[in-house]
Amino acid sequence: MSCTFGLMRSPITCRPWDIRERAVTAIMVMNRQQLPTMTPFGPPPCMSWEKIFCDFTPSIGPPCSWRPICPYRNDCLPTDGGPRMDKKISKSLGNVIDPVDLVEKYGVDQTRFFLMADVGFGNDGDYSDRNMVLRVNSNLANELGNLCQRTLSMVFKNCNKAVPEIVGEFTDEDKAVLAAARGLREQAAPHIAKQAIHRYVQVMIDMISETNKYIDEQAPWSLRKTDPARADTVLYVILEVLRHVAILYQPVIPTSANMILDQLTVPADERTFAHLTDEYQVKPGTPIAKPQGIFPRLELPEEVVA
Repeated sequence: MSCTFGLMRSPITCRPWDIRERAVTAIMVMNRQQLPTMTPFGPPPCMSWEKIFCDFTPSIGPPCSWRPICPYRNDCLPTDGGPRMDKKISKSLGNVIDPVDLVEKYGVDQTRFFLMADVGFGNDGDYSDRNMVLRVNSNLANELGNLCQRTLSMVFKNCNKAVPEIVGEFTDEDKAVLAAARGLREQAAPHIAKQAIHRYVQVMIDMISETNKYIDEQAPWSLRKTDPARADTVLYVILEVLRHVAILYQPVIPTSANMILDQLTVPADERTFAHLTDEYQVKPGTPIAKPQGIFPRLELPEEVVA
C-alpha cells in the first residue's frame, strides 16, 4: 500500500517544494563529501543554482563547497506502507517518512534521480515505493546501466582491455548519434534556465534511449565476427556518447555519473561542462579496468508487494 501526493493525479496533496527541498537537503547532508566539482551553465535570470537544485549547488570550487541552504527537519515526506487516505499528508496523521529512510532503502543517487526526474520543480506529483522502483529500474538500471555494462564489457573483452585504438570512418548513423550527444548541453540548458529540472533529466534519458536503439541496430557483437574494425568504431561511438551523458548527469546523480566516467577513464580534471568538446573525447588506446555494475536493480519492499 502507498500514500501519494499531488493535485493532478491523486486526491492526497502536499506542497512539492517542501517535499523536494527538504528531502534533497537531507540527502545532500549525507553525500556532501562525495560530490564533484562542476562548471554549470550558470544561474538562470531569476534563480540561483542553489535554488534550482533543491537548495544545494555545485559551486565553482572543491566538493566541500556544496552546501545545504535550508536545513529542514527530516520527517516531512509521505509514507509508503500505511493506509491510503484521501486527505492531505500531515504529521498529525502519521503518514510521513524520513527522507533518510529513502536513501538507506534505495540509495542516494537513486533517490536524487527520482525526486528530480519524476516531478516538475514547483509542481505536484505522486510518490510511492512502486513509482520509485519502476523509475529507477527503467531509466537507470535497464537503460543507462545496461548500456554501460554491455558496451564496456565488449570493449574489455575484445579490444585488449582498452578503448578501441583504431577508429574507422564514421557512417551516417554514427554521425547522427555523435551529433546528438554533442548537442546535449545546448539542448538541456534552456530547461535549467526555466527551472525545469525534470526536462533536463529527460534530455539524458532520451539520449540513452536512442543510443540503445543504435547499439541494437549496429549489433557490434555480430560485427565482431564479420567486421571487427566496424565493431570497434561502433563501440567507440557509444563510449563517447556515455562521456557526454555522464558529465551532464553529474548534478543529478554525482556518485554514479563519476563511476561511469571512471570506467571510461575520463581524467578527473576533464569532467566539467567545459570539457564537452571533441578536444576531450575518449582517448583511443587508453586501458580500461574490468567494468563493474553501477545501478543494481531495486526490489519492492515486501509490504508493498503484498
